[in-house]
Amino acid sequence: MPPKAYNWNMVSDYLRENTQAGMLMAVLEADKILISVLRDLEYPGENDQQKIGAAQKLFSDFKRVKRAHYFARKIKREINFFITTQVCEEILAVYYQALSDIKEHKRPRFNLFQKIIFYFRKKILKAKKIFKWILTGIALFFLAALFLDKTKIGQKTVAAILTVTNFIFSWLSVLILLLCGIITLALASIWYFKTRRKVDMDINIP
Repeated sequence: MPPKAYNWNMVSDYLRENTQAGMLMAVLEADKILISVLRDLEYPGENDQQKIGAAQKLFSDFKRVKRAHYFARKIKREINFFITTQVCEEILAVYYQALSDIKEHKRPRFNLFQKIIFYFRKKILKAKKIFKWILTGIALFFLAALFLDKTKIGQKTVAAILTVTNFIFSWLSVLILLLCGIITLALASIWYFKTRRKVDMDINIP
């Protein structure tokens, strides 16, 4: 299978037009190449910003890459966006260096272990608010239990709650073990097929 090519020539062609539209298109094309490379290297993310963030260790200057992508996004959003020749050349230099960094990196592909870590980090950040609500609910539950424990009706209520809670937790333990087994099998299968699949790439930059 021939290597997949990413060609910088189109960026150069747009830049040679020496027009405002040409400069804007040159930046967009450079951004498109970078995102295509990251996508084919299987960097995760719900959008382009997240993919660049996941690949930050590849870049010699991640902050500049992030800012260059910010300009590309502004060009897409704003109809009358204006860019100077100097700024355009600086942005293109950042993209050029980013692609060179990827090309020279020994192991640019995002492996399965990194994907798992990236996924759980994202989920942990999203779960922080939920975790706070759970802690608040547990605290309120124990306060209510202490109050109810002082009455006969309360003692019966607490005993019933504890019985139901024990039943739920016992089933949850079984479900968690079962899910762990399924996830382990799924990850092992993914790892097996990923190791057999190889994509050759050729980032063609002069």
